[in-house]
Amino acid sequence: MKKLLIIGIPVSVIALFFAAYSFGFGSGHSRPHGMMKDFMLWKMERISKELSLNPSQQAKWDAFQRDLISKIDDRMGSRKEIHETVKAELAKGDVNKAKGIIHGQIDDRAQLAHQMVDRIAELYDDLTPEQRNLLLDKIEQMHQRED
Repeated sequence: MKKLLIIGIPVSVIALFFAAYSFGFGSGHSRPHGMMKDFMLWKMERISKELSLNPSQQAKWDAFQRDLISKIDDRMGSRKEIHETVKAELAKGDVNKAKGIIHGQIDDRAQLAHQMVDRIAELYDDLTPEQRNLLLDKIEQMHQRED
């Protein structure tokens, strides 16, 4: 059960996080960027209410949420510029430069995922045993739906 919790919390939050802003260099069709962010915010708000966070915990949760949204917004803001740069490099025939830009984006997202897991661990450490059990139940319910 502890293993599920240790793996489940970061995986669940990171999945929500990447779903909110993880868009490849694909077809260029418009995507509902705001909908995923809104869903993530709604889900985080719902979890915080269900956990009945105390004021100190809520302040940390709110700071985490603000930081997360800020990072998503920053990345979404630079997305078009990065796509245009990759297209321009490919049009010039410079596949290696385009590849370097894409690899840089992958590395940046991986580093951000590591930072988010660390932040999630800090939030988890601040929960009471009862809150941890409730969160574990929620994670188990989420994973049962996926099976």
